[in-house]
Amino acid sequence: MMRSFAPASIALAAPLLLACGSGAYSPAGAGPDGSAAPGADAGGFEPVVPFDGGPTDIPITVAPTTIAGMPAGFRLAVQVVLGDAGPLQAFLDTGSIGIQALESALPADALAAIELGSTPIRSVFESGVTASGVIGKAVVTLGDRTTPGPIPIVVYQSFTCQPGSGCAQGDAGPPPSGDLFGGYPVIVGAGLRNGSASSAPGLGSPIPQLPGQPSFIVKAPSFGGTAGTLRLGPSADEVRAFSTIQLARFAPGAPLANGTPAWDDTGIPACVDDQASASNYCASAVLDTGSPLTAVFVTGHFGQEVLPPGDDVTVSIGPTSAPVEQFDVTVGATPQLGLDVFVIVPPVVGAPGSINLGLTVFFRYDVYFDPVHGTVGLLPH
Repeated sequence: MMRSFAPASIALAAPLLLACGSGAYSPAGAGPDGSAAPGADAGGFEPVVPFDGGPTDIPITVAPTTIAGMPAGFRLAVQVVLGDAGPLQAFLDTGSIGIQALESALPADALAAIELGSTPIRSVFESGVTASGVIGKAVVTLGDRTTPGPIPIVVYQSFTCQPGSGCAQGDAGPPPSGDLFGGYPVIVGAGLRNGSASSAPGLGSPIPQLPGQPSFIVKAPSFGGTAGTLRLGPSADEVRAFSTIQLARFAPGAPLANGTPAWDDTGIPACVDDQASASNYCASAVLDTGSPLTAVFVTGHFGQEVLPPGDDVTVSIGPTSAPVEQFDVTVGATPQLGLDVFVIVPPVVGAPGSINLGLTVFFRYDVYFDPVHGTVGLLPH
């Protein structure tokens, strides 16, 4: 996820910032919405490799996780293969972009499958850890689909603590690198933004780089369930059942090698209505499996406010005047991550107010992402 927050007792693994840059993208030969037609060579980009099979269903495992010994909610995990190495359990994160790997946590065969490059990259984590590494390349397999060639991925190699952070105050320095992803060696970053041409060329979700340039549905279980499905290439009939929202282009992001555009999946209109305080917070939001809670970043707010037990909350997703979906939550006596934890906090320095909807939505809805046409959709469980 790009921005997220957790109470002091929770450590989140996802990067605060990943390869942001500048520069607009307007592909030659694009359609009316600026996207390339599926399967077409979009103005000089590599042609999309077709896929003749039906939808690909990849099992999702839902498991509680801890970071540095502290509870960190749940992770949605899927199996990924790098090159011809053995399969790895990876953390599925719709709030960040690209395959991201911890060099020290990879088995030898997976590390050997990566061609390390020289383009540096750096990410700042919620715990105060700064991770530095390089952009490499590897062939990636998800289910029965394999990228036609190596694609850019991030490999983190070293870690330091930011001054004044909780990490720096600890006696042991940065936590073991394996803790950063909640115990997983790899993140499958399925966000739609893409890296910039200058700082992270070609970096983006591996899913649209698979044969068929597929859209996908994250079918997490309802809260308390332990198994779900990542469906690649759902049928048009299945997609019609979803209430959808059109995303705007993400100007800093560059197209992927096959022409897949960059979309601002952090710009989804949403509101969180705290009825106890009669405060209705409306801002741009992100649908982020990497956050175990719903966080509302409010400009001018000081400190953190965790909505208390008994509070009634209404979450609306879509335009304020006509949301496409809405659900109500009463915060329980013991709030649980992924179910009814809502926090109000100041935004990240220099950033506007925003909302991270987190797993709170995924445990209630199937969520659809179309990387080619820039739409997201919701279907209640």
